Amino acid sequence: MSQSQENQNTGGNSDRGGPRTPGDLEQAPAMVFVLGIVTCGLYIFYWYYSRYRQLEEMAGTTPTGNTFMLDLLLILATCTLWHVYVDYRISMMLNDLQRKYGLPENDTTTLTVVLDVAGYVTGYLTGLVSTAIHQDQINDLHRARPAGELVFS
Repeated sequence: MSQSQENQNTGGNSDRGGPRTPGDLEQAPAMVFVLGIVTCGLYIFYWYYSRYRQLEEMAGTTPTGNTFMLDLLLILATCTLWHVYVDYRISMMLNDLQRKYGLPENDTTTLTVVLDVAGYVTGYLTGLVSTAIHQDQINDLHRARPAGELVFS
């Protein structure tokens, strides 16, 4: 099996020393949801950290203009209210990137905010759905990006 076939089958760059490929950057939205539940939400911290880096690479800034750590501290300090704003900004950034890469705009801003607010009643299950929606949009962006732009630091 060739290296590229192995990368496609394993979902990414198996040696982790070379450039990142689209398979490294894509993740099944359902897997984000399941991992969020199985890890009692801990996986979502990693998901946000890694997506902040990806979005910053793609757009030149983080969704809120803050570092991940500052936004995490604000989320904790506001008892997760800041998280609704962060998801709103991620949705807005994804809309901008969809336009940039010539994709049909799939504005999920309102849906994401409603799901995040409903998360206060559902024990954050609907918040996990909004995260999975964002992951699906990020996957679409990675598939639409020109090959020369797929390298992430």
